[in-house]
Amino acid sequence: MEPQSRGLAPGAEQGPTPGQPVVTGWTFDAFRLDVCDERLWCGHEVLPLPPKTFAVLCCLVAQAEQLVTKEALLEAVWPETAVSEAVIQVAVRELRRALGDQARTPSLSRPYIAGGTGSSRL
Repeated sequence: MEPQSRGLAPGAEQGPTPGQPVVTGWTFDAFRLDVCDERLWCGHEVLPLPPKTFAVLCCLVAQAEQLVTKEALLEAVWPETAVSEAVIQVAVRELRRALGDQARTPSLSRPYIAGGTGSSRL
């Protein structure tokens, strides 16, 4: 995953650490994830994603080298909302469809079970 950034933005757009560029997206394989416009691109084509599915993708891509627990995804994407873990399964299914990935032979996302807690990694 290659982060994309721009120079320092004025005021509210400034990154969380003063003096650091603002991350505006990532590129991976043939895809470009544009955080500012909330769009996933494949070449010149926009791949439509529901807002929560886009948020799950952002969360996974931002932590691509780490395990992401289901609990962390639920807290990041559905904070203070009572939902079941099934919403993650739906979002991952939508991501696989958009990315052309398959559950039986995943190339972009892999499920991991660590310490009895389900987690995902891109």
